[in-house]
Amino acid sequence: MLSRIALAFCSLVVVFSAVPAEAAGKFETFFDRLEQSYVAGQFTLMDPLKYRDGKVLVFPARVAETAYEKNENIRTVMIVQELKGSQQTSPILGGDVFFAMIRTLPKYSYWRDNLPLTPHHGIIGGTRHVFRGDEMGVATRIARDYTSSFGKAVPDKHYAKSAAVVAALQSGVEVLRTDAAHNILHERRTTRFMTDETKKKLASFVAAGDHEDAIAEVTEAAGRWKLDFLEEALEKLASRDDQMGADALGALDELGKPRGKDKLEELTGASSEAVRAYAYGELAERAGDEEAWAASASVLTGEASAAVRAAVAAGLGRSKVDGAIGPLAKAIDRGDAVSRDAAGALAMIGSPKAISVLEDAVVNGKGEAKIGSVVALSQIHDCLRCVEFLSEQYESHPEEAVKDLIGAVTGRAKPHEH
Repeated sequence: MLSRIALAFCSLVVVFSAVPAEAAGKFETFFDRLEQSYVAGQFTLMDPLKYRDGKVLVFPARVAETAYEKNENIRTVMIVQELKGSQQTSPILGGDVFFAMIRTLPKYSYWRDNLPLTPHHGIIGGTRHVFRGDEMGVATRIARDYTSSFGKAVPDKHYAKSAAVVAALQSGVEVLRTDAAHNILHERRTTRFMTDETKKKLASFVAAGDHEDAIAEVTEAAGRWKLDFLEEALEKLASRDDQMGADALGALDELGKPRGKDKLEELTGASSEAVRAYAYGELAERAGDEEAWAASASVLTGEASAAVRAAVAAGLGRSKVDGAIGPLAKAIDRGDAVSRDAAGALAMIGSPKAISVLEDAVVNGKGEAKIGSVVALSQIHDCLRCVEFLSEQYESHPEEAVKDLIGAVTGRAKPHEH
């Protein structure tokens, strides 16, 4: 009887997965999911049909509102939820209403012989991209705007997508905002194809400075993609004495708008550790200004916080001058957490003298110095001397932990003995 009801009611079978693709390594955004979708919209669930002793639940569902459909007028679906292991309750229930995106599943499945012989589909993204309540309407609107681009020609297609991404950034829904910021940072095409109106909206979002995590990614994108139209918004953020201000200062550097020496020296007295670290790091990089460089380098071996000292180490590495090797060697000798940063800076310099310091730290260093120096030597490109040294230490170093690390970074790890 249940099978006949299911067949009469539904044209599709949908499997609900609580495990997002991020678990496999790649971060999939809302927009990636839409690109994969067969249909996206709002669904109303009925009470479930039960299979396999109640471990497989099939929820007949009506498509209440469609945001996108690939090539078919879909009115009903069957959402399949499997209870795994000791799981007793389903994350979705009869009577639920939510927005979701679904895709076509392969025709084979281990539960296929128990369910209605209909096309199978799966909800994309698990619970992260299922939206309820007020968020459901917002997700529907953003999905509709984004997918409206699918039938357009280039460049209008890209302009429409970018507008939808920025709308998601301003939507007030945390998941959509996070995904939009990630898209802006990692998808070059998004910022390459923006109308003046979309640029204004993005600049307004940045200038408001309300959502630190999202603005951090957009700020990084501004430097990476050279988004000059964000300069004014970034200048506003740069006046802040916090992490957001430090990020904005870094992005302005990337846009060719660095702070002068006097301003950097002023910022070394900021109350925010992030801004102090930025200022000292920039001074350390400016090898052409010997006075400013020496003052910043002295901080590396002083009692400043680890974050500030790490920033100085990185700045000295970027300066690529042999004069930085002395302070970096002293930092490595301390054997604390900043020793790794100092080792990485020496790798950036990459001169024979810098390599000698790293080799000595591998053999005689203490604490973090050994670890950081092994990793640093493995990262110096086209360094036959480094390869030969690490190979020798892999065989002769007295500490097994160091040997294991060398094996890991050089691809020569020994199998564990049991």
